[in-house]
Amino acid sequence: MQVRSLGLRCRTGSMTVLGDLAQSTGVHRYREWSEVAEPLAGPDGWHMAELTTGYRVPREVMDFVAPLAATVSPTTRYPSSIRPPDDGSVRLVSTSPDRLLAEVKEGVKGLLEADEQPRSVAVILHDDDVLLPEAKEQCTMAESEAAGSASGVQVLPDSQINGLEFDHVVVVEPASIARTQSAGLGRLYVALTRCTQSLTIVHAEPLPAELADPSGPRTGEPSGERRCSRYRIDGHRCENMTAEPDGWCRQDECGGYRTGTPVDRPERRSGSAFSVPMNADRQARLTLADERVAEMKITATALNQFLTQHQGTAHEAGIEIRSMLEEFLRDGRHARQQNGFWVLDHEGFRLVLSPDADAVTGYRTVHLERSYAQCKAGVSSRVGRRGRAARRAALRERPAPGCSLVDANGVRGIDSQQIYITAQTHDTFERLVPESRGLSDTEFDAMVSRFLSADLENGRILTQESLPHVIGGELTWYLSPDGRTAISLRARAGTEPPEEPVDVSEDDNRAALAVTDAPATTDTEPILPTPQETSAAETDGLLTFLEAAVHGDRKVNAHEALRHTFLAALFDAGQSPIYSEIVDAASNGPAGTILYEVLGEGGHTYTRMREGVLRAMEVRHITRIRADHTFLVLPQPPAEPWATDAVSQTFGVSVIWRTDHGWEGQRVGLALGKEV
Repeated sequence: MQVRSLGLRCRTGSMTVLGDLAQSTGVHRYREWSEVAEPLAGPDGWHMAELTTGYRVPREVMDFVAPLAATVSPTTRYPSSIRPPDDGSVRLVSTSPDRLLAEVKEGVKGLLEADEQPRSVAVILHDDDVLLPEAKEQCTMAESEAAGSASGVQVLPDSQINGLEFDHVVVVEPASIARTQSAGLGRLYVALTRCTQSLTIVHAEPLPAELADPSGPRTGEPSGERRCSRYRIDGHRCENMTAEPDGWCRQDECGGYRTGTPVDRPERRSGSAFSVPMNADRQARLTLADERVAEMKITATALNQFLTQHQGTAHEAGIEIRSMLEEFLRDGRHARQQNGFWVLDHEGFRLVLSPDADAVTGYRTVHLERSYAQCKAGVSSRVGRRGRAARRAALRERPAPGCSLVDANGVRGIDSQQIYITAQTHDTFERLVPESRGLSDTEFDAMVSRFLSADLENGRILTQESLPHVIGGELTWYLSPDGRTAISLRARAGTEPPEEPVDVSEDDNRAALAVTDAPATTDTEPILPTPQETSAAETDGLLTFLEAAVHGDRKVNAHEALRHTFLAALFDAGQSPIYSEIVDAASNGPAGTILYEVLGEGGHTYTRMREGVLRAMEVRHITRIRADHTFLVLPQPPAEPWATDAVSQTFGVSVIWRTDHGWEGQRVGLALGKEV
């Protein structure tokens, strides 16, 4: 309404709106300027210009607060200060709680005595800090003790500092400012950028993770190690050191996320797919020399579009967009529009280049959060229902395998808090338990534990294929043989699952993409069925038939020797394969869900391979496993040289086989989880 009231009072339809979204600390905050400008002028009637040079705040201070600025306002391009370097501009004082005010006093006294001419000093604390009155007393004492100082020292709560500036600023306990209400980080950013000479931070609590390490390289300097700027899937800031220019260490435990929590914006989920205009030249191909690529400019528009989608800093956005260029030019799909602009599409991402191909003018993607570098590295999305499930699975550490449980008493004795809950279990729980929807990750995890604990105590315990089943009043839980992992979850037979809410996921958007060949993937783990759960299959007898057939196979030593050898190979490759009374093996990884059908003695003939394909199709139908890849596992090389290609091209099923030296066949690396 404030924005609309401005529009009503502007008869010319033209106005200049100035501000810094990172310093906005009010109740109604905007994440990007389009939320302010479009209600005034429409999507195409406004222009944004950014101040990229700072004159007031020292360079070291701006570098120090850069990660915080990116968190508070991801689409804001914070300025680079022209102030000359001074290694003393940022000073951190870590102390104990009982020494906190003493350190503040000493710090203020030192600042007053350091300058020959009077300087202004501000000490900033959290609004509700009980130390405010005592801090004022300590600063008054510091003034009186400072030799020859006539400066005035102000002790201010963080809510009263907007728009002010001081020569020296002392911020006390940044963590207490950061955790206040929703605007805490914004208030902290304002407090840290009030100085023109130096910033001192006195703290007993750990600093917020959003602050940079001042000992690392300055922003824009690619050389030297610094703390990784990214976050893990569990929301914690990465602790690794990195020399990568984009600030991402790329270690396994670091997901490369630019914020602690995902920015899940439902309004951006619909219409995310894009297509090349019908009148564009789809046969055109852009070829550029390496030096042209290196000199290409990245416009502010492209940077802002990247930051709006993925968050982070403009510096990192420029590095990643530039790194995409070479691959998109080589492997992407090119088209030239009638206005001369080039469109480069690859794996669900788009770069728009100027007609002269000397600047990147636009950026788009169907992915709701992950950048191209993250998708390329196999990082899971945190957005959408499956993304929430992946986040929640990261709340607990996956345990090492233990000894198999032998009886129901051993299963009942498990502490539900110690059981690892897979992403598939979290996903299914949200679908089956309506009251769990809308909870935070920790609240959701606590609810899952309560349900599981109650069913462990009061439910019925069965063991099939060495997998303990906990059958409660409404849910059936499938645990790993050692009981340390809740593999999957289903509704009890005879109970009708609640209607699942519509939740457009990142994969749904990718499926609608008409201009790339990006395959649909899934972050879920295979679902293992039991006879009690598939009433439709009981009706037509297919499940009974499959169980009998598989049971017969598993009485044959040659079949079981091959199956267990292959399971061992998956474990050796770092996979966590699972199986059931009708599923020989299944795994889930960066390449998606993979279903394996093991063929025993004589399984290397084309006739048996066709039977294996049919069995795999039946298993997929019964279990509803959304397999991205299906493999036949043979005991030896195919008897007919043409059989492998025939199965692959006719049925879309890959074939691998056992050899004296390991495994061979089609896409062996993919089958063993060693490549995407």
